[in-house]
Amino acid sequence: PPSGIVIRPFTGEDWSGLGDMAGQRLARVFTSASRAGRTCLVAWRGHEALGYIWFSPRIERRYENFDLPLPADANYLWQIQVARGARRHGVGAALIRAGFQQSLERGLRRSWMVTAPDNAAAQNTVSSVAECRLLGTISRVKVVSWMQCRYLPLHEPRALEPHVK
Repeated sequence: PPSGIVIRPFTGEDWSGLGDMAGQRLARVFTSASRAGRTCLVAWRGHEALGYIWFSPRIERRYENFDLPLPADANYLWQIQVARGARRHGVGAALIRAGFQQSLERGLRRSWMVTAPDNAAAQNTVSSVAECRLLGTISRVKVVSWMQCRYLPLHEPRALEPHVK
């Protein structure tokens, strides 16, 4: 991690320590996710949270609005968030590395991430840490509160190319 930053698992249920990154609505989701077996790592500088990342052994409808079976040796990078003032300083990459290391220690050799095609920040951060391949797309149809999602695999996975500004 960058100098002065420590990454450690989040424990407890006082999500207010994440400041503006996790509002009250997210605190309820995070508590539920933690109880469901998802793991949260937080980057700290002293008592200030600079970012967090979540990993999950499953992609499931209650959090992603779709189910997608993962390979047995895979972990799902569910969410990553870095505070505005800490962006572009290596915090996101350090969180991803720490999560990947934790996954390797658990015997998991691959990680999956679902991101919007235009989320260059997330894609560039992940591809700066590890080789990435685009495996497919997810289409969503939403009408009022009803949503249907579908995973469409590519015939041939392709390398994820970094976005250039």
